[in-house]
Amino acid sequence: MRPKVFTLTVLVSILIMYGMSLSIYTGYDPEQRYPRKPNDKYFSYTKEYSIKQFNSLKDNRATLVFGTSQIHSISSEMMKKNILNFHNLYCEPGDILNFLSQLNSQQISNIDEIIFLIDISSLEGKKDSYFIDYSETTTIDFKLTWKKLKETYVHIMSNLNNEYSHYLNIDGSMTLVNPSQHIGRPMKKPGTNKFTYDILDSQIDGLVEINNFIRKNNIKVTYITPVAIEQVFVRYDLNSLHDFYVKLMKKGIKSLNLFYFIDNMSNLQNREFDYIAFKDAGHLNQVYVEKWLHHYILKNTQYRVNNLAELKSYFEGMSKKQKELTID
Repeated sequence: MRPKVFTLTVLVSILIMYGMSLSIYTGYDPEQRYPRKPNDKYFSYTKEYSIKQFNSLKDNRATLVFGTSQIHSISSEMMKKNILNFHNLYCEPGDILNFLSQLNSQQISNIDEIIFLIDISSLEGKKDSYFIDYSETTTIDFKLTWKKLKETYVHIMSNLNNEYSHYLNIDGSMTLVNPSQHIGRPMKKPGTNKFTYDILDSQIDGLVEINNFIRKNNIKVTYITPVAIEQVFVRYDLNSLHDFYVKLMKKGIKSLNLFYFIDNMSNLQNREFDYIAFKDAGHLNQVYVEKWLHHYILKNTQYRVNNLAELKSYFEGMSKKQKELTID
């Protein structure tokens, strides 16, 4: 075969393979860019999915839930009202502010309230600078990556075999197949080094800008923190956490619900010493997320601080709790 013919054959073959792969990716749509197939389960979430959530607010009222994987299982079914779960924006102030700032007055009026998880571990380091333009309509993404091909494969095989541990709901939340899944007893002796945090001022300023937007538009907001398993809680650097929240409160965030340690949740064990509230060392399981939501986030004010004096008192209490837990 002549070199030119061979080269042309290779190029045409590559284009055909690329076109077929693009057709499969677009047809199965694992990232949910287009209308869902009613019988399929979906597993891949990206911040581009917030485009659908943005458009949903044009015609529907909803409670907005912002946060990380700590709150990804809070759903409309669990909340017993319409919600939009934005764990796909991963508590990143830049992305969240970008979303909120592009809402029109009708969309803003359709927000019932906001639940906002401040996960300090997600605020470390510089974030990506890619922001979504929500005025653009969804178009075919002609750029294929190995990640997208893998997502397509997982989507196809998981639906064919009906085997998966979780799936995504249309509101953006995630449902676990085994909602009460829990871990065994973690390490007998937790590490002694403290978790420290390097929070950029720009991230703090981003949270403050979000709060200013919320206040300006008279939207009810509930700021919360994650719940920690006791083995992780004892390693928190409470001084750095206290300093972080002092900065937020001085800049206008006046009310915080601090759930770092909840008795009979953070330390809850069965007879086999399994921590039955946690699916792993960093996350509550779905059963206890629901308990946390209804018994603490929506109703209980026991862990709420409304000024610097209450903030100081809270961390003094948590310091005593840490000492109790580290004494054998």
